[in-house]
This record gives sequence, C-alpha cells and structure tokens, in this order.
Amino acid sequence: MNELLRDVLKIMPSGLKKPLSLAFEDADGIYEVRMICGESVYLVTEKGTMFLDENGNLSRVFPLNALKPTASELSEITDRSIGYSGFFRENELKNGYITYSRGIRIGLCGEVASENGTIGRITSLNIRIPYYGKAHTDTDFGELLSFSSGLLIASAPGGGKTTLLREIAERLSRGFGGEYPKVCVVDERGELTAGRSPGPCADVIKGMKKADAILHAVRLLSPRYIICDEIGSYDETKSILQGLNSGVSFIASIHAGDVSSLVRRQQFRILFSENVFDKAVFLSLSEPGRITAQYSYGELLYEIRRSCEPLYGNSPFGALSFVSSE
Repeated sequence: MNELLRDVLKIMPSGLKKPLSLAFEDADGIYEVRMICGESVYLVTEKGTMFLDENGNLSRVFPLNALKPTASELSEITDRSIGYSGFFRENELKNGYITYSRGIRIGLCGEVASENGTIGRITSLNIRIPYYGKAHTDTDFGELLSFSSGLLIASAPGGGKTTLLREIAERLSRGFGGEYPKVCVVDERGELTAGRSPGPCADVIKGMKKADAILHAVRLLSPRYIICDEIGSYDETKSILQGLNSGVSFIASIHAGDVSSLVRRQQFRILFSENVFDKAVFLSLSEPGRITAQYSYGELLYEIRRSCEPLYGNSPFGALSFVSSE
C-alpha cells in the first residue's frame, strides 16, 4: 500500500477503516475513493469500478452486503481532513472541495447551507488520489513541446491531463533541449504538484486563486512558461491574456472531449483569437495520457470557422466578451 492510501486511511472512521484497508491491499491503480451516504463505497481503478462489501472484499457488481457509510461518518471524514478547522478552510469548503495531504483532493456533495454558501449535510465524497506515473510511452516530448506561443491539453475528465502537465513541468525545469527555462506552476488545488517539487527551475504557487496566481507570477517571477490546469473562468482567461502581453508562454489544460467541443467554448476562442495557444492536443479516455490528435494553429482556425460560422456569420470567433465569474 502506498503512502497516499495510508494518508486516506488516517481520516477514516473506525467503521470504514478496516474494510478500506483490506481493499487497498488488493486493488491496483486506485484513482478515486467514492462514498455515497447510505448507499455505497467504491473504488475507481485502472481496471474499472470496484464495489466494497462490509468485509473489505471487492466486486465488479454491487454486493448484497455493500459497505454503506453514514452521514456522521462522511462528516467525520470531512472534519478530520481539515483538522477540525473549518474557519480557516472556509474558502475551500465554499468551493466544494478540500485539499488534503500530498495533493489528495476531496470533493464534497450535499445540501448547501444558505447562510454562508458552504455545504451543510454531506451526502457523498469523492477522494481523488494523485497519479505519479509517467506520461504514455508513445509521447514524443520533442514534438509535443514544439509550439510557438502556447500548448493546450484537452480531454474529458479522466484523460490524464494533470499527469501530462506534471511531467512537462518536470522536464522543462530539469533541463530540456539544452536549456533550463524558468517555469512557474500554478497549482490552485494542490493536485498538479501533489506534494512534490517539479525541479530546480520551477516556482510553485499553491492555494491561490488561479487568476490571481497568474498575475502574481507575471509581475514578480518573470517565468518563461506558466503551467496550470483546468482553465475555466473568464477571470482566468483575462489573467492569461495579461501574461501573454508580458512574453510568457502558457501550457494549460481544459475540459473538452473533442475539437468540436473545444472550439465552441468562448473562453478558448477568446484566447485563440489573441494567439495564446497555437497548438492543441487531445488525450484518450480508454488509454489515459495517450495523445490521439494534434491540431496546429491553422487547423484550429479551420475548425472554429467550420463550427462557428453558421452561428456567428462573418465573425467566426463569436461575440467575444468577458463576463465576470464572481
């Protein structure tokens, strides 16, 4: 059993700890531990979904004696993961997640407490386990990193984007192509570095909102590359544009299962129209981390026009405008 799984066991109530400990010894490649109040505990592994019974046995089908966590047990896990210090972790709780140990992230689901926006009664938990493996063996990093302005890595959730970003950060920071460029890793939720240093030439900004961290890096750290995951909000998009004007290249990820989904996202079209990214790659869900398609600037422009001209006519980028995410 690896140290990450031992950390997970540390926050488990006694009724869940023993069966989970037995399951952790048997299962390989655990990505997530999911718990639904009164229903189930199951593992998402490299071999698929595995349910736990009350004795810690694993099954591909839902067992009659399934392990069913109670509301008080889910609440106890949450309290232990934040050290019973909800006041100091209020921002995380409002956003529905907790950054625990070594990049382990706990997603919360339940009833929102209307008075402060945090989750009150917790109905389910998703404990995500960072994957420290290497990128897919087919990955040609020389080809992957041959871009002019920026690289965008896209896939549906579970495609291996974070793993690939992590290895890119390490390769650049530890010397790539005979150079040691300055790298800044923006790690808002602690998943991208997962408690490890990316190398001797990498600054890491952890726990700060992505938009603020990008501006902080540009103003104070003078990086050659900024690496971040899951571009989503318009505030993040604006911060990236400000970084671009300072001569920074961005390597980032975004949720998009295919190029049609990507080009229909306004945030992407805003960034692409300013030449933030001139290359995009898509990853496989069946083989996480494997690159299934690459698109150059010209190919992306063609896809934008093909998909968006029927909607926006002679302005294929659409009505590009910023809307605050607050």
